[in-house]
Amino acid sequence: MGNRGDMTLERQLLERERTAELSEYDIVGTPSEREFDDVADIAAHVAKCDMAYISFLDETSLWFKATHGFEAERIPREQTYCQFVVKDERPVVIPDTEREMLYVPTSLEGLGREIRFYVGVPLRSRKGSVLGTLCVVDRKPRKIDDSLVPLLEKLARQISTQLEIRRINRVLMEERDTFSVLFEAAPTPLILAEETSIVRCNYAFADMVTDEDTESLVGLPLEKFLSDVPEGPGMVIEATITNTFGEETPVIATLTRLHRDQRTYELFALTNISDRKEKERMLREQRLAAENANRIKDTFLSLVSHDLRSPLSGISTMLELLDKAGSSFTPEEWKSTIRDLREAAAVLVEMLNQLLNIHRLQSGRMEVQREEVAVYLIAHQVVLSLSKQIKDKDLRVVVQILSLIHI
Repeated sequence: MGNRGDMTLERQLLERERTAELSEYDIVGTPSEREFDDVADIAAHVAKCDMAYISFLDETSLWFKATHGFEAERIPREQTYCQFVVKDERPVVIPDTEREMLYVPTSLEGLGREIRFYVGVPLRSRKGSVLGTLCVVDRKPRKIDDSLVPLLEKLARQISTQLEIRRINRVLMEERDTFSVLFEAAPTPLILAEETSIVRCNYAFADMVTDEDTESLVGLPLEKFLSDVPEGPGMVIEATITNTFGEETPVIATLTRLHRDQRTYELFALTNISDRKEKERMLREQRLAAENANRIKDTFLSLVSHDLRSPLSGISTMLELLDKAGSSFTPEEWKSTIRDLREAAAVLVEMLNQLLNIHRLQSGRMEVQREEVAVYLIAHQVVLSLSKQIKDKDLRVVVQILSLIHI
């Protein structure tokens, strides 16, 4: 059995994987635990040995997890028979160490005299790696009962089960801690509820509804803050969050159901949509303004088309009079008619200018300047623009407004 300490490159790689797996169980160097101590006591009783122990081996040391008949924490790995159990990945039975060609530099520290009897069985991981040993030892040679190794292997499986439970609990604790960190630090407001009562919430939600911490919200009814809830998992609805000051915030609420320990929880994720609602409001106002502008434009065009016809009709009427009257017009009548034509044309030009000015005003390229206007001139222009209609209806219009009156 010589050269057991020699390790090929392949063996070194396997050993590195084994110790990495051992670290997943977080067992090396931990204090004693009753579950392991009881197994060591039972192993000593079954083997009728004074000493028994449970150990785990890392790169350099053997660590005692449970001991019976002695006390120790660790010893160098090369000073143990357990190194051969790990290397060969099978039970090692030594009825009398003096008769074996198996050399261990020193006896187990803390065990007193040299070990003469040794039985060690592997402690395996869920992947089958040998992480440590369950051993019974004595200071005098012993005969081996055929049932001893199978019984010790059954106890070893119980230890492996405890190790796996320990690993799973550790993973669950890490996942729970990770969930807690992510839950608390999430920028999205989150609420964990059970039967419409708040069980837990994160800082983002607390900041939304109160100036107190998250603990102050635990146990409060969800409807105190949330106006509506989704009917089923995966549904998304718009709702309103009301804070403790009565202020409302529009949100999108998403529901996820969680099942744990035969209980059902509801996880609500809230998204603040205040910005979106404000943009929608602005778009509605802009759409309404555009619709109003179109109505005003249509009305304006209708009025303009009507008002433009009046001075044009007046001009047409006066030109017709000039054409028919010929030389029968006196010089004063010619001058008066020409003056009326000019004034009617001026009214038409002014109306066209006003139309252009309105376009400039809407485009923001014109400043409005207020000034006084003679009322008499406005009335005279109106009468002039309606001259055709007045003539056709054989009417007589008299303007009695003082030229001094201004507005």
